[in-house]
Amino acid sequence: MTTAALPLHTVKPASARLESIVALLACVLIGAGCFAYAASKAKDHPEPKLMQWQISALGGLNPVDQAIHSSLLAAADEIAQTYLFTDSWEDVSDLEEGLVPPFYKDGLWEQQGRIQWKRYAPPSSDSAGGVYYVGTHGGNKGQGAYLLVMAHVHAGIATSQQNTVWMHPNNNPPVPDVVKPEALIIQGWRQVIAYSGADEAQKVRGS
Repeated sequence: MTTAALPLHTVKPASARLESIVALLACVLIGAGCFAYAASKAKDHPEPKLMQWQISALGGLNPVDQAIHSSLLAAADEIAQTYLFTDSWEDVSDLEEGLVPPFYKDGLWEQQGRIQWKRYAPPSSDSAGGVYYVGTHGGNKGQGAYLLVMAHVHAGIATSQQNTVWMHPNNNPPVPDVVKPEALIIQGWRQVIAYSGADEAQKVRGS
């Protein structure tokens, strides 16, 4: 005589549902607390406003200027790396041969106004050192001039690379002799800032 197998049932404790609800509420409260904490920090440390001589890379530039700005930042990293290994600054012709935008003359270069680039070296009296690249004669409507400053600052035996991008409303302004921020500001150049202007403002103020 065979005996039929009895079905198995899992008996959950009466407190299981209550525990699930408590765990869910705990997660909600933790998430709300984190959000409130982040919001309070953002309120305590609001995004500083840009100075009059600065311009936002996101809200202050048209698409062409944004593309050139991004290309200059990428090119600055490559120029700095080359200098680190060769102890020499690349000329515009070197950058063209290396197919480095925005210096390389291709279809994109033509769409961006056929900017004419030249490299300059600051005088020995300029503590910024390094070199700077000036882009002028842009052919697009309302296009200005561009400036990439490769500042090679010496601090004792250590050196630091401080690269900045500037723009001028005139597409063919006088080439700056000194590339210290104070001098560029007086000449009508505006620094392009991709984040906030607080750090750069402190540099100019000397604080």
